[in-house]
Amino acid sequence: EATEDSGGASYYIRQGDVNDTSTMPLSNVRSFEMNSAYFHQSDSQRVFCFSLSVKMSIGDGGDGDTLTNITEDTCLFECTDSESHERLPLFTMGLLGSGLRAGLTHTIPFNHHTAFVGKDTRVKDVKATMRKRFLPMRCLVLHCLRMMIMEQQWDAIQDIGAAIRNEVSEYIACYLAHIRAPGVSPLRVLTAWLGWRGSDQSLDEWTYKEIAEPLLTPDILSTHKTDLGGFLRVMVRLGDRKILLTQLSQAIRGDDEQSVVLDALLSSIVDEGGGEREGREGSGRPAKRRRFDL
Repeated sequence: EATEDSGGASYYIRQGDVNDTSTMPLSNVRSFEMNSAYFHQSDSQRVFCFSLSVKMSIGDGGDGDTLTNITEDTCLFECTDSESHERLPLFTMGLLGSGLRAGLTHTIPFNHHTAFVGKDTRVKDVKATMRKRFLPMRCLVLHCLRMMIMEQQWDAIQDIGAAIRNEVSEYIACYLAHIRAPGVSPLRVLTAWLGWRGSDQSLDEWTYKEIAEPLLTPDILSTHKTDLGGFLRVMVRLGDRKILLTQLSQAIRGDDEQSVVLDALLSSIVDEGGGEREGREGSGRPAKRRRFDL
């Protein structure tokens, strides 16, 4: 799949008729998207963790000229170390069923399009190889995190979320939002994982939605409704409460009148205790809270 930029407007050419996709001039391409999947059946007893990189080799379209070979070796999901400024690979992970629900589509910027201006090089001339590197030590950490979740060690979970770099903590939170295992409340897990954060450490809109959307669903709300209040009080200080309201409205298929009621309900949940104390005591550990029923 390639993204074409034409006159400032971009659109996607998705996999389908090979002729429609493969004949796009490479000089127009600005990025590629690659899909990956982990085919191992991961249940609540298993974890996995791996990083991905892709290598691309591109010819000139076979027009008789000398081949123009450009090789990209791009590590997907990178972050920058705040101290060394070194670019480090992030990872794809799964625990407690989260890997079965997280989509893996990777966008790879293509910065060499100018090298193919005036050439008949097409998308079909691109050869790409994706390399998967398994990370056993990170799997060990995920096993420990899984045990903490099963044993409801909320103090320890919050400590881990606070101890690692914000960018990685937020990235893991997106996967934790997809946890689906018997007896495990993903709402409570995220309340602990993010509970140490204050309003000065808000989430960007994309991350915020990636956490909220899979959690505020009819199934989750009906199964773990007693954990909703605490989760909302944490989330509302980390982003736009309108996103939460929209998701709640969709979950109950509400109309405008119900949205007004939900807004009032959400405000009462958030304003109770000021929002800043949810999940945190003076020690920084999760505070005990009363049960909340909807």
